[in-house]
Amino acid sequence: MAEAAHDAEMAEENILQFDESREAGIFIQSMISPGDIILVKGSQSIRMERVVEEIMACPEDKEKLLVRQDEEWVLRG
Repeated sequence: MAEAAHDAEMAEENILQFDESREAGIFIQSMISPGDIILVKGSQSIRMERVVEEIMACPEDKEKLLVRQDEEWVLRG
């Protein structure tokens, strides 16, 4: 995706890449304002639920609100 954005001459400061999904969530926290609606879309193989966990108002409720919170899935890494 980043390569395609570069090819399309998107501004470099608007192209962000993260090695881990939690990193993306932490970065997004600094951009969120009250009332924002955020869509998190990505492959389950990179564990996008971790992005959501980082930006949740009540992360302690993740087991009730997020998918793939059973022990087997969480231990997969």
